[in-house]
Amino acid sequence: PLGYYRDTDKTLKVDVTTLQASIDALVDAGKRKNSEVTIIEEQIKEIGEVSYSEEDYKKMKSENERLINDMAETRMKINNLKSTNKALESAEICPTCHRKLDNVDNVLFIMNNDLLNIKNMRSMINIFKVAGKTNYKVLLNESTNPYKNYYSLYDIKKMIGTGVDYNLTSKFFMKNYDSLVFDGSIITLDKKFSKYYPKANKVFMSIYNDMEENNE
Repeated sequence: PLGYYRDTDKTLKVDVTTLQASIDALVDAGKRKNSEVTIIEEQIKEIGEVSYSEEDYKKMKSENERLINDMAETRMKINNLKSTNKALESAEICPTCHRKLDNVDNVLFIMNNDLLNIKNMRSMINIFKVAGKTNYKVLLNESTNPYKNYYSLYDIKKMIGTGVDYNLTSKFFMKNYDSLVFDGSIITLDKKFSKYYPKANKVFMSIYNDMEENNE
């Protein structure tokens, strides 16, 4: 019968050698880690004690948010100034009616109680102020959307940097206004207009009289 031969001593010798190499590698790795730990401990000692305050963290977070808001507001002011300069450089042409400001007798700015609209109005007022123009009036129309009364009249005056000459309140709101426009109706010429909308009628009469007075 055929037999086989296994060199047990040789196999055992190979296994012991492999294991010893693995052990040596682990020992070297351990020494390196121990050295790294020592370095980290020395760095921690140099830093010293570190204290954490929840209150200080909240203050820093609040200050950071305030700075972000300030930066956003500053950017907005810069953009408004750029728009103002661009308008003035373009031969002082009104971006609304596209006519030279020198050739316009009277200007009636119409705005509503909306933040974007208020910002645009402030830009327009700045253009006129820089150009030295005072031949304008401001009409605040709150009748287009009676639910958009975000700011008081005092706030709006402060935000646009000038007074509000006329104010159409939310009481002038008409649900069927679109249909009247499509029908070609002019509500202010209706004989009953002054009866049903006395305050609005007074505003329109004031605008008419002021314009006529300035044209004289």
